[in-house]
Amino acid sequence: MAKIEIYGEGIGKALARSPKRARRMVLRGLKSESARVARLRSRADDREALELDRLVIDHLTEAMGEPSRCVWGNLYAPAELLRCFGLRTLATEAVSAALLGLACEERFLKQAAKFGADERLPLYHRAFLGAADSGMLPVPRYAVSAALLSSRSAGTFRHVHHTLGVPHVSLDIPEQRNEASLQYVISQLEELCDLLEQETGTPFDPDRLGEILAIENRTRRAFRKIAPRALPAGAALAGEAFLGYMLHPMSGEEAAIEWMERATDLSGKAEGAEAENAFVAGPLPFDARGRKE
Repeated sequence: MAKIEIYGEGIGKALARSPKRARRMVLRGLKSESARVARLRSRADDREALELDRLVIDHLTEAMGEPSRCVWGNLYAPAELLRCFGLRTLATEAVSAALLGLACEERFLKQAAKFGADERLPLYHRAFLGAADSGMLPVPRYAVSAALLSSRSAGTFRHVHHTLGVPHVSLDIPEQRNEASLQYVISQLEELCDLLEQETGTPFDPDRLGEILAIENRTRRAFRKIAPRALPAGAALAGEAFLGYMLHPMSGEEAAIEWMERATDLSGKAEGAEAENAFVAGPLPFDARGRKE
């Protein structure tokens, strides 16, 4: 049995006795992986992919470690606005990727079934719900999601609202893009902004939001330059999720634009077949296939 599988079993056993103990083991495992990736990065060919892993893992660890400044959300929650109020977005997708990397996802899927999670939800949402319902994840101040009305992810946040009492704000994004739908979304964001001002005691600073959006726009411009070869054909979906994490929950952060611009510089130097594999994002947080210690 691999060491990570033994560690995953240990998390499962700890969960049965004390969710807080399981949380400490998860955080310890994430920090250990971040340190391992940092060591590998100095001598690996895919160093920017490793750095992407490390940045996402660190963002996840920091959000889990500070529940008073944490907001549960999906990849499309308005992280830019939340950041204006000193709040971090903990995305369901990243939590599930971490649990999978720690070889304990199955235990949390069982927890989700025990607490009555809708089996029609995607696996990664159910793993997140198992972590939330079991008490392994610390309860945050709010949950904020943005999705089409037909999106199944809305059921995830309705569940945590009803079972854990987590206040939930759902932003309804119309399928049609026109002036009316744009104003509809703006009005929802304005309501969210008013709520955050009341709840956090922090006044909204439009200049701060402008700074965050300027960084986000730079990040997206840089991403468009590398997008055609960001992942090779057949790459695992979790690799795309990590890039998505950069473009959503972490978008607007200095770390995101610094990584994306380094990746852009490397893209300009890569040619031919090498360019096609310049930015292979790690398919799992702790999957080291193709990487040498």
